[in-house]
Amino acid sequence: MRTRAEEKKNERYNRKIILAVFIIPIVSILVGFLITQFLIKPYIVKISNNTLYEKYTFDLPTLNYYQVKFGEYKDENEAKYNLNLLMMKGLFGDIYLNGDKYILSVGNFLNEQNAIDYNKRLNISGVKATIILNKGPLYEIAYEKNSSHDVEITKEYVNSLYENLSQLSILSYKTAMGNVDVKDIDILESTIKNSIKNIKYFNDKGNLQKIASGITSINNFILSDIKDLKTSVQLQDGNAFSITQKALINSIKSYDGLISSLK
Repeated sequence: MRTRAEEKKNERYNRKIILAVFIIPIVSILVGFLITQFLIKPYIVKISNNTLYEKYTFDLPTLNYYQVKFGEYKDENEAKYNLNLLMMKGLFGDIYLNGDKYILSVGNFLNEQNAIDYNKRLNISGVKATIILNKGPLYEIAYEKNSSHDVEITKEYVNSLYENLSQLSILSYKTAMGNVDVKDIDILESTIKNSIKNIKYFNDKGNLQKIASGITSINNFILSDIKDLKTSVQLQDGNAFSITQKALINSIKSYDGLISSLK
C-alpha cells in the first residue's frame, strides 16, 4: 500500500511530465522563430543583396603578344653574355626577368605571322629562336547602370589604344624587315595624336577615369618614341627596330600595370 506522501510525490512528478510535454514544443517553436528572425532572415537578405540585384560588368581586353625568344637563363650574367653576342652580330635583343629566369628576347609582335616571319629571317642568319605567346592579365569592371554611357566611351578608348599598338607592332616589323617608310611613321603619329585629342575625362575619380588617364600617358610616351624613330630612320643609324621594340613592350607593360592597379 502507498502512503499518502508517496501519492503526493507521484502526483507532482506526473504534473512535471505533463508540463514538460506542453512547454518543450512551445520553447522549440519560440527558439525557431527567434533564429528565423534574427539569424536566418538577415542572412537571406544579405545573400539576396549580393546576388539578386542587377549587376553590370565589362571585360577589359587583354594585350597578348608573341615573343621571339632566343633563350632563358637562371644567371643574369649568362643572359647578358648572350645578349652581347647578338649585338655583335648587329641584332636587337633585350632581357626580361620572368619569375626566377632571365628571358633573352629578340623581338615582340602583336601579330603572330609577323613573329613567324621575323623568326625565319633570324634562322636564315644562323640565330635559332622560338616563339612563345605571352598573355596579359584579365580584368572585369563592375559599374552602375547610370554609368553605361561612360563605359561605352571607355571601351572606345581601350580599343583605340589597342589599334595604335597594333600599328606600332606592324611598324616595328617593317623596320626589322628593312621596308619601313617615314610616311608610315607619320600616319601612326597622326593617329595617336587624334586618340589623345578625343579622350575626355570623367567627373568621378574611379576606374574609368584611371583608365582614361593611363591610356593618355601611354599614347604620350609612344609619341616621344616616334620622334626618336623618325630621326633614326632619316639617319639610317640601325636603331629603328630597337626603338620600336622598346616602345611596344613598354606600352604593353604600362597597360598591364594599369589594369592590375584597378580596384
